[in-house]
Amino acid sequence: MHNARLSSLVAFLMLALWQVAPIQAQTDETQVYKIKYTSTNEDILHFKGIGELSDKEKAGFYNLVVDSALSEHANDAAVLAVKAGILCDMYDLLACKGIEERLRYRRTNLERLLVARPRVIDAGLDAYHKGYYGRAMDCFDLYLSCPQTTLFEHLNTANDSYYGQCAFYASQASYQAKDYDAANRFLAVALSDPEYAQEAAELKIAIIKESCTTKEDTLQYIEALDELHVKFPTNSYFFGQLMEYYTQPGHEQELKRFVREEIKLDTQDKQKWALYGEVEMSDRKWDKAIEGFKKALAFDPDFVQVMYNCGICYVSKGQETKERKWYEEGRNLLEQCRTKDPGRDIVDWSKPLYQAYVRLGEKSKAKDLAKHFKLK
Repeated sequence: MHNARLSSLVAFLMLALWQVAPIQAQTDETQVYKIKYTSTNEDILHFKGIGELSDKEKAGFYNLVVDSALSEHANDAAVLAVKAGILCDMYDLLACKGIEERLRYRRTNLERLLVARPRVIDAGLDAYHKGYYGRAMDCFDLYLSCPQTTLFEHLNTANDSYYGQCAFYASQASYQAKDYDAANRFLAVALSDPEYAQEAAELKIAIIKESCTTKEDTLQYIEALDELHVKFPTNSYFFGQLMEYYTQPGHEQELKRFVREEIKLDTQDKQKWALYGEVEMSDRKWDKAIEGFKKALAFDPDFVQVMYNCGICYVSKGQETKERKWYEEGRNLLEQCRTKDPGRDIVDWSKPLYQAYVRLGEKSKAKDLAKHFKLK
C-alpha cells in the first residue's frame, strides 16, 4: 500500500516538475534557468507532502529521485541525484533498517553516485560561466562537503585529485558573489593543494586588498603580500602588487629599501636590476646605478630603457668629475640607443647625446644633431 502510494506520488511529481521548464522557456530564458536549475528540479527534495511519509518511505522516495535523476544526462541532474542520495542514506539510518539491508542500499547508491559526483563540478562550472555564482557555489560546496555525510564518509579527500581544484573554483565563485567569508573558507582548502596554492594565494590577496578600509588594514595587506612574495618569489603578481604600492607618492624610501633587498634575494632578473639601477640613480649614486644597469644589460643587451639610463649616469658622472672618459662611455651608450630606437619611440636620447657631443668637443656631430632635432 505504502509503496504503491509512494510510486504514484513520485511519478506525478516528477512528471510535473520536469515539464515546467519548456513552458517557461518561451517567455523568459533567464527565469527558466532559475526555475529549472535552482528551484524546480530540487524542489522535489522538499515537496510539501514529504512530512506525511515515514522515514522508510522518505528513504524510498529519495532513492526513486536518484533513479530518475541519473536517467538524465544533464550535469544539474547529477547535482539532484547526489543531494537525493545523501537524503536517502540519512533516512535509511533513521528508519532503523537492519544493518545488512542498510549497507546494501548504501553500497548501491554509493557506487553509482561516485560516478555522478564529478559532474557536480561540471554543473558548478556551467553555472559559473553563465554568471550564476550562487548556484556555482552550491554545486562546488556540495562536492566538497560529501565526505562529511554518512553516504560518502569513507571518502579520503587526500586521494581526491579534484578536491583542491573544486575548492579553488568555489572560492572564485564566492569572490564573484562578493561573499568573502565563504571565499576564505574555500581558500583554506585550496591553499593546501600544491597545484592551486599560488592562484589561491593571489585570490586571497585580492580579497584582502578589496577589504582594506583603514591604514592598519593596508599595512596588514602589505605584510601578507610580502609574506607571500617571500614564499613565492617568482610569482610576478605578488611582486607587481608590492611595486604598485611602493611606487605611490610618499613611499619613495620604502621603495628603495624594497628594491635593494630584492636584488639580494634574486640576482637573475633583469627587471629587478633595472629597478635597482633606477633607485640608485635617483639618489645620484652613479657607480651603483651603472652596476645595476650593466647587470640588466648582461641579461638583455637590447634593453633600450636601461641602455639610456646607463648612458645618462655616465654623462652625469662626467659632469661631476669633469673626466672625459665618462662622457665617452655615455656617448657610446646613447649612440647605441639611437641605432636601436632611431624614431625615439622608446626614449628621447637626442638631448643627452647632444650634451655629450658638446662636452667632448665633437662639434660637427653636435651641430648635425641639433639641426636634425631642432635642439638648442
